[in-house]
Amino acid sequence: MEQSDKEVARLMGEAFGEEGPLGCFDMGSIYYYDSGVETSYSLAYRWMMRATDDGEPWAEYYLGSMYYREDDIPKSYIEAFRFYSRAADQGCAEACYMLEIVLELGIGVERSGPRSRAMYCKAAILGDSDSECDLKMYYCRIA
Repeated sequence: MEQSDKEVARLMGEAFGEEGPLGCFDMGSIYYYDSGVETSYSLAYRWMMRATDDGEPWAEYYLGSMYYREDDIPKSYIEAFRFYSRAADQGCAEACYMLEIVLELGIGVERSGPRSRAMYCKAAILGDSDSECDLKMYYCRIA
């Protein structure tokens, strides 16, 4: 990383750190997606964790995904489930979608068709198009 990139990251970190959980989430996203600075999942993780301290649902969703995919942190389906659940409880449709998959397949948690279908419904109500499609296919199978 060039010196100017480091300076930009430092200044942005100072600014976002003062803006609360959404700012911390934004900073984590910058490191996660290589937006003007070198990708660093460990820095993205640290910023996302700061954002979750105040309950930022998108940060919780991304942390769940980092644990699910093993992005520079040890894979843990239990932690992924915990962060996805926290995000879903706050209305994050994408987290509901991931929970429906985890629950339907029993990835790291006990398999539960009824809980999975509840997540299908919640995600669809929140506007997740993949969940809407999955829910339609489910009802076509049982009809």
